Amino acid sequence: MGAAMLKGSVWPPEMKMLDPIVNALMFFEQGIPTVEDVASCFEKHLWPCHKISSCAEDGEFVCKHKAMDRAYHFSSQEVADEAAVDAFAQSKMCEKLDPSWPLWKVYLLTCQRGRSAMLVRMHHVIGDGLGIIFASAPMLDAGPGVDPLSTIPLPAALLPPSSRKPSTRTEAQEKPGCCKESCMFMKGLAVPVTVKPDSELCINEPLATRTPFLVYNSNRVYTRFPAVPMSAVKAVREKSGCSVNDALMAGLTGALRRYGAEVRGDERLRGETSGSLDFKCMMMMGLPRPIDEEDMTSALVNKILFASCPLPIDEPTAQGRLERMVATTGNLKSFGFMAGLSGITNFATGVLPRSLQAKLGSETFSKHSLLVTCVPSMTVPTSFPKGYGSSQRLSEMHMVFPNCIPQISIISYNGSVFANIVADPALYPNPERLGQLWVAEFAELAA
Repeated sequence: MGAAMLKGSVWPPEMKMLDPIVNALMFFEQGIPTVEDVASCFEKHLWPCHKISSCAEDGEFVCKHKAMDRAYHFSSQEVADEAAVDAFAQSKMCEKLDPSWPLWKVYLLTCQRGRSAMLVRMHHVIGDGLGIIFASAPMLDAGPGVDPLSTIPLPAALLPPSSRKPSTRTEAQEKPGCCKESCMFMKGLAVPVTVKPDSELCINEPLATRTPFLVYNSNRVYTRFPAVPMSAVKAVREKSGCSVNDALMAGLTGALRRYGAEVRGDERLRGETSGSLDFKCMMMMGLPRPIDEEDMTSALVNKILFASCPLPIDEPTAQGRLERMVATTGNLKSFGFMAGLSGITNFATGVLPRSLQAKLGSETFSKHSLLVTCVPSMTVPTSFPKGYGSSQRLSEMHMVFPNCIPQISIISYNGSVFANIVADPALYPNPERLGQLWVAEFAELAA
């Protein structure tokens, strides 16, 4: 993935896709760090990394700037309120980064009324979201003696060794059935050739438009959802015996169904027509990577896997959607399935020409109705930048990412779940309503 990004060959040229840039938007509880402190922290912890201090040129990273230019990489401005913060993120999310400079910028937004915020824009060629979190760990303060990474509810295999907690699983739990896992391995291998285009609904593009692939039309709107207390998600988990991720995906599926039925008036989602519906999301999943704990920027790689996840949008009841979601995500929890999917992905990226990889990738994306990223973050209050006088506590986090298909990003932090959508307003003309339905769905699931 990283090599393809460097060479500009991730997508077919005729798809007109924008540069993949991770836009991390973080609100502070009160006040805002100074530009000087933030720049000093980046200079100390990130700038020594070759990918951070180099330009991407001719398929490789080239060092052209010996010293970090604070005037270019960091800026600050006043905005009226939090709506103006969102508007600023909207204005920047599709903007290209100047390739003659290292591909990242930081904006500090001082709010006159409401919470101030920081927008960090970093080209995906530098690393995936998981790697960015790990590389940023030395800049985060979770309290005296607390390792912020150890508070993130990630599988031990994804965390640096020093941040892992002792496993409570028994040996019998660790060993899956050989026959079952072999079947799941073959199922994972077959995913790329068996996936079908989604059914036509009011919340996805017509089949003709996405065949053979969607052409990016540059019309995208970013909308934050209201926060959902993690206690509401855990109530669903405890009631149904599902995982947090199962509850989140079931809640999202219900909100999408109700939005399509109530806001868009889709007959198939209102239950006025019979028949099953194909409706899937792509899920972006970080994979384990070797990490040098003396240099956390060693985690900055693009080691990710795109997995296809059916969403039971045709199921009329909230409980039915949750039960079907648990069955669906069983694939993503299976070692055999993920090994098969990872194996066929590695084979394709290692053997196929870049042009064919781009063709297959664009067609696969276009068969899905949206892309969902679920990123667990620190479960305790965390401040930034660590060790500096103007350090401030973070209150809300978002990843803003425009894509060829609608993108919904979900981040959990300090007892809350924060989500947003970036989508074509032709498909989601009233995205604020989707956020309201997202909140309401958890109340129904827990009832």
